[in-house]
Amino acid sequence: LQARPLAPGQFALWRAVAGVFGTLMAVAGAATVCGALLGFVFGIPRALQGGGSVGPEAAGQPAGAAARGSESRYGANTSLEQISDWLTKILVGVGLTQLTELPTALQSYSQFVGQSLAGVSDGHVFVGAETLYFAICGFLVSYLWTRLELGKALSEVEMVTRAEFEQEKQANALALQLVEQQLRKGGAKPVESDLTQAIAAADNLYRSHIFGRARSTRKEAYAKGDADTVQRTVPIFKALIAGSPVVYHQNQGELGFALMALEPPDLDAAEAQLTEAIKLRGESWKTYGYEFYEVARALCHIRRATGRGELKLATSDRDAVVRDLQALKLARFETLDATTQQQLRDWVDANGVRDKVPEVTFVA
Repeated sequence: LQARPLAPGQFALWRAVAGVFGTLMAVAGAATVCGALLGFVFGIPRALQGGGSVGPEAAGQPAGAAARGSESRYGANTSLEQISDWLTKILVGVGLTQLTELPTALQSYSQFVGQSLAGVSDGHVFVGAETLYFAICGFLVSYLWTRLELGKALSEVEMVTRAEFEQEKQANALALQLVEQQLRKGGAKPVESDLTQAIAAADNLYRSHIFGRARSTRKEAYAKGDADTVQRTVPIFKALIAGSPVVYHQNQGELGFALMALEPPDLDAAEAQLTEAIKLRGESWKTYGYEFYEVARALCHIRRATGRGELKLATSDRDAVVRDLQALKLARFETLDATTQQQLRDWVDANGVRDKVPEVTFVA
């Protein structure tokens, strides 16, 4: 079948119809959008603003954590509500003052747009009526939806947010409670699975605080020779490793340091954790720092050999220890305790590598 071409008169007619239809659709769409926007501005629900005093920070919480736990310190953003209030008052005020000019403005608008209706008789009347109809319909639909549905949706979101906030606050408090119980010397230790689960449920801010608390406790206990307190930090570092969604090499490194300080030390496990920390950090201490990982791993080798009475290592093991001891260039030999310094001197002498590790100083 072949399409029959339109006669010149028919083509002009259909073009005129398409032009009129397109113009009317544009007018209807513009009126609906303007009315809907006005209805939205008038119908925006107002949030109830409650007041309250801000209490002091809870004991044992990290700096800034109490701000998260105080509901009165944060509220819903009411900028849109304030804008709506301002616009509503401005539009009502201006509308009342210019009410007498509205018919003239509508008539001018209708006549201007009616000129594009291809000579339709009384087109300006149709344009005016269509504009009012769709603007009022858009206003009513938007206003009713905003009042009935938007307020309900915002209330539901607020309820869910508050419930999640309370749940998160309780999880953080439980994690801190179990950590303090774990670190309290002489007290009953919590079940390790409960500790791990609680730390995993806490947020990143609290896990960071827990890490700092356990690290400072380990350092203080090691300086005092308190192996029992060092032992109490081990489950915390293990829980941080198991419960953190993001892997941090500091957790493995601190666990390795703690395992080295036990009585007796668990040198094999400590070396494994330090090796994992180095892999997570990046292979070069010259680039990424944390050079004590290498020094501690070298000490694991040396102390294990000392315990077996075999201070002199095989060539491959000796070369690995020498590579790790190069980190003393940054770690500084003099920062080590006297016992560790002497262990390094004995090992360097026994293996004949003084020239390869000049950072290990010797007393004449």
